[in-house]
Amino acid sequence: MQVLQDLRHPNILHVQEMVVGDTLNDVYMVMDFEPFELGKTLRTIKTDLSASEVKTLLHQLLSGVAYLHRKWYFHRDIKSSNLLYKDGVLKLCDFGMARRFSRPLERYTQHVCTLVYRAPELLANPQEDARYPPTRSILYDEKIDLWSVG
Repeated sequence: MQVLQDLRHPNILHVQEMVVGDTLNDVYMVMDFEPFELGKTLRTIKTDLSASEVKTLLHQLLSGVAYLHRKWYFHRDIKSSNLLYKDGVLKLCDFGMARRFSRPLERYTQHVCTLVYRAPELLANPQEDARYPPTRSILYDEKIDLWSVG
């Protein structure tokens, strides 16, 4: 919730407001209505996208990801089902794996992102470093999101 409330970009799903129900356990996020996942949309259309349509979608995705990184967040789960599409506008959603990062880099969990979109540095076994005890965490940066975009 914190990540989404901190972000305002035309290519990132926007949280309109937070609503608390009868108890503090009933918290609802009111978001933009974006009915179509890009992955499903691409599988159901009958024609191929034109080069200009592909460029437009890629530009929107990269614009949203660049903004996210400027705000010091990783998404860590970019995939077609986390891209919403309506009326020519693409929006990045599902920030459940997102987290803030900083410089110098810290160690982050290795098992993020859907396997087929996972960057090579996340798939490789982490090298042992005498400064850190053996864990399932490794050093990586925002480039893991760019691998997923590709």
